[in-house]
Amino acid sequence: MNGDEDLPNNRAVAGSLSVLHEATGLNLTVAGGERFYNEKVELNDAALGTPQDASFIYVKPGLLVNMFSTGHTAFYAEYGKWRNFLGRNADGEVVAGLAGFDEEEVCLPGKACLVSQSEATIWGFGVVQRIEHAEMDVFLGFRLYQADVDLTDNAGAKIPSVASMTSPPSCPARSSNSRLASAAQSLRSFPANKEHWCGRRDSNPHGVSPSGF
Repeated sequence: MNGDEDLPNNRAVAGSLSVLHEATGLNLTVAGGERFYNEKVELNDAALGTPQDASFIYVKPGLLVNMFSTGHTAFYAEYGKWRNFLGRNADGEVVAGLAGFDEEEVCLPGKACLVSQSEATIWGFGVVQRIEHAEMDVFLGFRLYQADVDLTDNAGAKIPSVASMTSPPSCPARSSNSRLASAAQSLRSFPANKEHWCGRRDSNPHGVSPSGF
């Protein structure tokens, strides 16, 4: 399929599969995809370059049981990894926020210039209880987010980033460089929006329909 129109010219391939063993309630959802860029853009160092290809994988096993008369109970675990959703085409404002200095300093000698690679990981587990007579679901879950972003200067040397973190993240303190907050927000956007559809009577009854792109 054609990629996001807001990004440089690209094509994306993605898919998912969900299965349910009705006799035991065991179920599994697997999703994955990759975005291929085929257009060169002007980078922060004024050179032309193609953004890194981005990819994701998401796995969610679960167990559906009838423990209570109110409705089925679904237990699940999940794991996902997203690579290079923030690439070397990241603009100067984003790089400045990730590096912790003002945008005017981007690509100065010894200063961060480009995002060389990025990776975000999630894992979690939870339980969803269906309450049929009220047509609602009650759920309890835990999800951990981890993100790492590598920066380089215009000579290719690695530059420290303030962005690597494990969530639930605390809000960065307000300082003379308010772009730290926008950097954290960029990291939170790595795992793309997911459509929650808890409680459905199908092969993925307990949670998330992954849409990595």
